[in-house]
Amino acid sequence: MSIWIKRRSKTGGSSIYLVDFPYFLLFQVVFAILMSLFLHVLIHAPFETAIGALSAMIFGGVLIAAAKVSLFRRGIRVSWGPFQMSTRYAAIYATGYVLILIGAAALSIVGSATR
Repeated sequence: MSIWIKRRSKTGGSSIYLVDFPYFLLFQVVFAILMSLFLHVLIHAPFETAIGALSAMIFGGVLIAAAKVSLFRRGIRVSWGPFQMSTRYAAIYATGYVLILIGAAALSIVGSATR
């Protein structure tokens, strides 16, 4: 993967530079930092971690319900997935499911760590 950088010179001409950049490395570094923070909080405060996981799951459910309300207002009572939603509500719907998934994973980690 690469990044395209467009630069303008003082005379008004422009040049495009192609810079190789491994995006997967960025995601791995961010994931490692977030996991180390999560494990630090888990070790020092498991109850608060469980409360945070449950809060993420509840907030995810609220986001899914808010996205579904947009369909109910248009008269669509039964739908599977975000296909009939607008782009904005589809993003809210997907974010809700991601929060539920993260909360469930964190809650299972807390449960197995405290036994």
